[in-house]
Amino acid sequence: MQLRRHSLDTSNDSDPGMTATSQAQTKQPLRSAALLRRDALSIAQRDDAARAIAARANILDLKPGAVVAGYMPIRSEIDPRPLMQALAARGARLALPAIVAPDQPLMFRAWHVDARLASGPFGTSHPEDDAQDVVPDIVLVPLAAFDRRGHRIG
Repeated sequence: MQLRRHSLDTSNDSDPGMTATSQAQTKQPLRSAALLRRDALSIAQRDDAARAIAARANILDLKPGAVVAGYMPIRSEIDPRPLMQALAARGARLALPAIVAPDQPLMFRAWHVDARLASGPFGTSHPEDDAQDVVPDIVLVPLAAFDRRGHRIG
């Protein structure tokens, strides 16, 4: 399988005349188009992509005991668990985010592949409340698209 990479140019990102509202209006059609492309991928294509990413885990400079936080995929997001498991095999400690309250920062809690998860808002899953709070060294985040400078569009 060959994956096509899409880079979206949002050259106006650094335009001081652009307001947050105008940037959001510019990015929304790009984000929507990227989500449609992602949603069109089959489960097998997403699984292949997740494994291909995990196969490159060795390119990360990972210190023993580093905390790597990922997420549980929802909808058509790529599954970061194969990468997380590959990093755990290299000595990383794993974590998942937990939404603890509206308008509060995410908490990151230690996670093991076989640990039970609790249901969270927005269709998320996270470690149980008694899991250890941790501070991640690396955070893997889902995204729909990015611009040529690597800025996340959505």
